[in-house]
Amino acid sequence: MSIFMILYMAIRIENLNSQEADYFLSPRVLTKVFSRLDFLANAASNVPTFLVNKATINKIPAPRVIDENRLRNMMKRKERLDEEELDKLIEDSLRSPENELIVDLIGVYLSGPPNSDSTGEGSSEDSITDSVFKRLTYPCILICPEKIVDISNSPEYGVFRELEVSNGVDLKEVLFSKVYYHELGHGYLRYGSKQRWEGKTFEIVEESYCNAVAFERFRESSELSIVSFFISRQPLEYRGYTVFVYNKSFNWMSVLDPEIFRRLFPKIYRRPFWDLEDVIYYYRRYGIYPFLTYDLIRGFRKVWNDSDSKGFLRDLGREILSEVIMSLAL
Repeated sequence: MSIFMILYMAIRIENLNSQEADYFLSPRVLTKVFSRLDFLANAASNVPTFLVNKATINKIPAPRVIDENRLRNMMKRKERLDEEELDKLIEDSLRSPENELIVDLIGVYLSGPPNSDSTGEGSSEDSITDSVFKRLTYPCILICPEKIVDISNSPEYGVFRELEVSNGVDLKEVLFSKVYYHELGHGYLRYGSKQRWEGKTFEIVEESYCNAVAFERFRESSELSIVSFFISRQPLEYRGYTVFVYNKSFNWMSVLDPEIFRRLFPKIYRRPFWDLEDVIYYYRRYGIYPFLTYDLIRGFRKVWNDSDSKGFLRDLGREILSEVIMSLAL
């Protein structure tokens, strides 16, 4: 028996109540999905995935998102927002009674039973008392095939349906895989870890990272344009994936492997290590590029689960949001 077949048998993806599940559970589709897992294989074998209908996934409280239109109006008056303005924007956007924008959940990673206040961190006291949720084992991933089918049939994806004919691309499979890999990104960061970060800036980092994980699974493939387009239609909090995908320069290397940095550059290692400004300072001051090899996507778990990373991750969330905001002004 091949290693791939053993892996296939260890991964649990099953249908709970979706009418569209059979297509996505076919051997042809699952073989393609599993073939791109790479380092996510361990998370996939530890975190079961359940396919559910719209009614079920819509019972899970979705997080509110930053109002993009309000951001665009602010950008008309100012080219760049400082740190204080970013924090105020996030706070005001989430508290404003006019802002009823929430994520339309297609997939979700649940650390525990969902409740009426938050996603993924619910307590048993407030958990949703639906028979479906009682059948789940936690942590787990929920994916709604019906929503994926709706997206694949929407007019804006018409150009990609042409790829199904010309290049043999399976649009529904690609969209399902993208959602699955994104949720596995959450599992990769969180499974077996007690570290929890609360707040919008940390959410921005995590969601952008998980989209980077999904994006990288399609690198060098004809399906990458579909994934990029899908991400471009997601809320701002999800669109900072390029920070992880393209910024593989020395500032990241130093954050991920401080011992190498200390050993090679003891004279310039003087300030607190987890200060983002210091890291960027060293990069700009000495112009060092990535001759230190490190897989940023794989290695970020180390940063995320380090209790000393709080300040760095908060600053990184602001940097990601700033970069996304700047793209709105283009």
